[in-house]
Amino acid sequence: MGMALSSKIQTIDDENTSPTENNSRPTDHPTPSRQPHQHSTPTKSPPHNRHRLHEFFIGKTGGQIFHEMMRLHNVKHIFGYPGGTILPILDALYASPHLTFILPKHEQSAGHMAEGYARASISSYPTPGIVLVTSGPGATNLITPLQNALSDGTPLIAFCGQVATSAIGKDGFQEADVLGMTRFCTKWNVGVKHVRELPQRIEEAFWVALSGRMGPVVVEVPKDVGAGVYS
Repeated sequence: MGMALSSKIQTIDDENTSPTENNSRPTDHPTPSRQPHQHSTPTKSPPHNRHRLHEFFIGKTGGQIFHEMMRLHNVKHIFGYPGGTILPILDALYASPHLTFILPKHEQSAGHMAEGYARASISSYPTPGIVLVTSGPGATNLITPLQNALSDGTPLIAFCGQVATSAIGKDGFQEADVLGMTRFCTKWNVGVKHVRELPQRIEEAFWVALSGRMGPVVVEVPKDVGAGVYS
């Protein structure tokens, strides 16, 4: 599978180099502000060939796409805690020989573990810590690690489940305003509305987390996006 993936996807365009080239951490921390950190949707095209990504992902579920995007970015460890809205993603990760899912006793612990993992990589080759949690309490329990990563300039990408897109805003079971509550403690956050958006949103998340002053990013993935089939 690894050979098939690498042969189908051009990982780096000729015109782009690693997004971490200018990621030296500032010596002085910015003065804390009550205003949300403004980081607009990336306008520069990420380094992967979108057409080839489209061809490769046809027929795959959102969970399978998540798995392959993690492999594409050389992710080896994912820290997280299971929950109903992320079951389609966990199903794709189960028994994968390429990824190790590390299960702590609490989502906050998962966030801090991922943060530490990312900090340990900065001296060699910056690698974002990856966190996967469910909606509602799963997402709220990540607030402290996200704020810590923002203050320290640590690359962290949190994938938070959400109720199905058709149920958002209807006070469904374990629904929470993930994007609203993480607005002030991330560089950028985004909600995925369709499975066709998922590869690009994951690509953008890595790009933002590692560019400029590194920091945390949140990607909200509704359950039907994780279970949907790319077509």
